[in-house]
Amino acid sequence: MLTAHLLALALQAPGWCCGCPDGGGSTTPGQTGPETYNPPGPRQPWSPGDTVPANPGSTGPAPGGSTPGAGPNGPRTGGASTPPPQAGPGTALPRAASMAMESDDGWWLWWEYNKTEFLKPRRRPLSDMVLSLDGDESLLRRLESARAALLAIGEAGVKDADVGLRQSAVLSIGRVGEVAAHEELLGALADPSQDVRHAAILALGANGTEEAQRTLVQLAREGKLEGKGGRVSPYVRPLAIVALGLGRRAGFDEQATQVALELCKRREGGEGDMLVGALFLHHSLAPDPRIVGLAVAVAKDERESPATRCRAIEALRGSGEPLVVEVLAKLVREGRMDVRRSAALALGPCQGRPAFSALLEALEEEKEPLTRGLVLVSLARRGEPGVWELFAAQLKAGQSNQRAWAALALGVHARGAELEPEALALVRKSLRQARAEEKDDYTLAALDLAAGLVRDAEQYTAVHEASTKGQSPERRNYAMTAMSLYGDQSALDALGARVLAEPDLVARLGGATALAVHGRAEDAPILVALLKQHRAGDLRAQAAQVLGLHGTTAALDALLAASVDQKADRAVRAAAVQGLGLLLTRPQALAFADVSRQANYTVLPEWVRPLFYTTL
Repeated sequence: MLTAHLLALALQAPGWCCGCPDGGGSTTPGQTGPETYNPPGPRQPWSPGDTVPANPGSTGPAPGGSTPGAGPNGPRTGGASTPPPQAGPGTALPRAASMAMESDDGWWLWWEYNKTEFLKPRRRPLSDMVLSLDGDESLLRRLESARAALLAIGEAGVKDADVGLRQSAVLSIGRVGEVAAHEELLGALADPSQDVRHAAILALGANGTEEAQRTLVQLAREGKLEGKGGRVSPYVRPLAIVALGLGRRAGFDEQATQVALELCKRREGGEGDMLVGALFLHHSLAPDPRIVGLAVAVAKDERESPATRCRAIEALRGSGEPLVVEVLAKLVREGRMDVRRSAALALGPCQGRPAFSALLEALEEEKEPLTRGLVLVSLARRGEPGVWELFAAQLKAGQSNQRAWAALALGVHARGAELEPEALALVRKSLRQARAEEKDDYTLAALDLAAGLVRDAEQYTAVHEASTKGQSPERRNYAMTAMSLYGDQSALDALGARVLAEPDLVARLGGATALAVHGRAEDAPILVALLKQHRAGDLRAQAAQVLGLHGTTAALDALLAASVDQKADRAVRAAAVQGLGLLLTRPQALAFADVSRQANYTVLPEWVRPLFYTTL
């Protein structure tokens, strides 16, 4: 919800136009074993080229309590870089994206889908914190009181006239209510709004109880509950399969995956593609070796739809199986652009020389700018010695859009690899030289982020200056995000001051999010002030969700007050309720943010995209 609102706000403003387990299980990679692959029937072959776009005028259903607006079209590049419609605030969640076309080579969409890897909230949910605080009975009582209050607020919220408040209430009580929430979630499956019904399906997964698992199994099999009328939604069965994967993280047993496999094996009716795609998302949430063989078969089958093949390829991400790497190595050089992109992303974390060699060959042969950029950032996740020199060379050559990708690749690689001090010094020097020569504001924003990723003290002054004097709100926002990436006390203190001084409301919220993920108690007054400062309800709503990411007792108190404020805008109350759910949740939060880092965001069906808007 947070990113969906911020995206819509930014588009209105002027500005820039886990991988599969190795081996084991009952399925051998490259074969389908007992999980027999039932391929699609004869169909028109998919033409070579890029993504098949969705209906351009449709936003589709919005699971999880948000309704996406039209996604960005992305920069229209020929040779030189053209800035995107907006570079987006630095929220801790991935932003909505439309189907990206061949001309969309912008690094900024990749960053928005992947930045949670580097901006993950430092504070654990308060409900987890108390487990490590032996003897802190006062905090335990406070949390139990807050959880009880949220349940009461949620039970009232599911009956509210406002759809957004009902969605948030359903998600939050599902997360914290355990068995007590089940009846409310069953009732929400009959809500007049399809969006609320979708939220209820996902909330059942987050609930993690045996009762919730039984309900989702029935929804996945039948599309409805016995004696409860018609189908819950046209997307109920694939959403239930995804929710079963979410539930595996929250306490569901292996039967949840077995049911999903059985349904996809049959591929009944016109839902076959959606069910199989949902199974691979289920696998991304809860990896299971039984799914790997099916994923290999689907990835290789050119009769499958592009979106289904891409989800299958992503399910193979990080595998160390030689046969799987061999398949990915072939696909990364295949004719279809969307398949090459997914294969490049999947090969990044695959161990071994063959995967590395496949990416090097793809980089040498690839001409399409976005696909080439994705190959670069996948190589950035490699640990082979000297790979940073490849990115440094790319930073000096190439057009501005590729220089931006190379800068991010250097930053990501240096952040994740254990570089020798001498190599790290050379990486920082390369980025400083590029900054001194760069004139393109769009590429300079990527260099700001790279400076933060490598924590280069010599570039900090330039980054801070960009946060205060950047020509566009987008440039200032990314510079504030870079200050968060530096992460030291001085940078975070300066970031807090910048958040208070930033004149653009959307950039201010982006900076606030980058500040909130550090969970510093001294930043709570700044974030609470944002909740009170903004007059517009939608901006106050985003401030409420930022507090949920902050995860402190001060944030808890502010959110509880906002959630029961009858005079507040409904959007603010809804965001406060969802923020409380994030802060008090027992299962691991931001699971879909983790999945988004594996996804080829250029091929997301309409029913999938809204999943990445939630804080589940």
